[in-house]
Amino acid sequence: MTICFYSAVDAHVGKTIFDTLIGPGGCLRGKTRILVTHGINFLPQVDRIVVMKEGRISESGNYRELLLKKVGIITAASLWPRRPTLV
Repeated sequence: MTICFYSAVDAHVGKTIFDTLIGPGGCLRGKTRILVTHGINFLPQVDRIVVMKEGRISESGNYRELLLKKVGIITAASLWPRRPTLV
């Protein structure tokens, strides 16, 4: 089992880590990966999203399912004029 921790990386480094390691084309494809983030940039590329609020699961599903909800974290974020980045 390999465990890697990355934190407080800028957007460019975050994209590189995702593309080469964590993402669907990364070297860990086919393995279970857990990405903990406040950003939503890479969420369309993940299989399942679990949103935590006050220590409990408030939403779960894939990106499209959560986007189609009338209310929710991804719907709200998609309405922002400027989208957050992975940090």
